[in-house]
This record gives sequence, structure tokens and C-alpha cells, in this order.
Amino acid sequence: MADADLALVRLHSGVTAGIASGLRDALGWAVDHHAGVVVDLAGAPTMDLVGLGVLVRAQRRRPGQRRHRVPGLPIAVRACRGAFHGR
Repeated sequence: MADADLALVRLHSGVTAGIASGLRDALGWAVDHHAGVVVDLAGAPTMDLVGLGVLVRAQRRRPGQRRHRVPGLPIAVRACRGAFHGR
């Protein structure tokens, strides 16, 4: 897979319920339009269970659908730091 086929999604806020809808839409668009997606969490100081759920569901998504991902279509996490917590 060439670098041009990858989408980079950089987060600069907590991956929480507050951004879940927008993040879900952004990741869905990226999966539909690119061969692979890299999610950079280096700027995300926190993550709650809702945010984690959005990332897990995005990993399972297949282009144009809301269920199970196609093998070989990765959503990769580049970096994590900070305090991650669930409620």
C-alpha cells in the first residue's frame, strides 16, 4: 500500500463521548476513501469507553458499510500517551 493510499487522522483533544459523533463520521469517510487509515493519538490526553468504542467499530468497518472490516484494511494507532480512563 503506497503512502498516498493512507489517510492520517490526528486527534488533539480527548477521545471521548463529546467528539464521538464527529470522529465516527471522519473515520467512516476515511475508510470509504482510502486503502488504510492511521489514527494519531499522540495529542489525545484522555480516552473514555465511548471514544474507544468508536475506534474499535471503525476497525471493523468495511468501505461503504457499517459492519465487519475487510481483511487487510487496517486502521492503525500511531501513538498513545496520557491518562486513558473509562467511566
